[in-house]
Amino acid sequence: MTGQTPHHRRVRSYVLREGRLTAGQQRAFETLWPRFGVPYTGGPLDLPSIFGNRQPVYMEIGFGNGASLARMAHANPENNYLGVEVHRPGVGHLLLRIEELKSVATS
Repeated sequence: MTGQTPHHRRVRSYVLREGRLTAGQQRAFETLWPRFGVPYTGGPLDLPSIFGNRQPVYMEIGFGNGASLARMAHANPENNYLGVEVHRPGVGHLLLRIEELKSVATS
């Protein structure tokens, strides 16, 4: 590589890309977000208040369609789970998977 300048990949900033919500995901937002959703405030979260207990909280950032988060919550309902995702269709998909759980919140 003598005489050559190394090729550096350009840093890309995150850009929010919004997909379409299915009818089921839209219904999940309308009916389940009030129960499971945690609005972003920019400040610290009061986790015992959100979950109603002081059990351990496991957080998954960028949970995609929520499959692994839902599996963990179903398998270990004694723990609390906080999922953070900016892709609304993924949040809608997770909401459909966790309807009967009490140990999950999403933001």
